[in-house]
Amino acid sequence: MREIIKKVHNKFREDVINILIRTKKKSSLALANEL
Repeated sequence: MREIIKKVHNKFREDVINILIRTKKKSSLALANEL
């Protein structure tokens, strides 16, 4: 049971990190366009 929770948690964390990276890239591009 605990292993499943750990797997789901790790997957969730990866997704969150990917989303953050993606939004960071987008905001970097947006900032570059502003300049």
